[in-house]
Amino acid sequence: MGGLFLPLMIYLQSDLGYSPLAAGAATVPMFALSSVCARFAGKWSDTTSPRALAALGFALLIVATGSLALLLHPGVDIWALMPSLLVAGIGVGLVSAPLAGIATRTLEPSLIGAASGVFNTTRQLGGAVGSAATGVLLQAHLGSTPTTATQAALAFPVAMLLIGLACCAVVRPAPITPTA
Repeated sequence: MGGLFLPLMIYLQSDLGYSPLAAGAATVPMFALSSVCARFAGKWSDTTSPRALAALGFALLIVATGSLALLLHPGVDIWALMPSLLVAGIGVGLVSAPLAGIATRTLEPSLIGAASGVFNTTRQLGGAVGSAATGVLLQAHLGSTPTTATQAALAFPVAMLLIGLACCAVVRPAPITPTA
């Protein structure tokens, strides 16, 4: 989700005049909620469909990112953005653990460590490439206002989240085997 945070941080600093510390602090509630939700999503994905949880998370992230793009304007109060940031936190929490489970659930125990490493490497690479692509879009639109550039840059993460949501629809469900 680096594609969401890069333009958001630049917007908070350039348009709203936040310091880097204040911009980071403005997103702390989102990350805190994400951590709490990830803990529960990990447990729920053992007893329910992890792809349904991931799909819900992707859908929430799409709504949150789209609503942030619509809400951004010069001088907006951070509290007006907070509901969207909190929905994004829930979305991130619902996506993280279930996707790891989907990637490793049907593997033999001897392969789970390697698969987890490949999954995490791919996730990090995707985040880096997504952030870079979003940064390119942001830079391409900087001739306009910073708000317009941020709104344009947020289109890429929404597109990628839609692909993630579509992938949840085509992933073959694995049998649910509750853990003790």
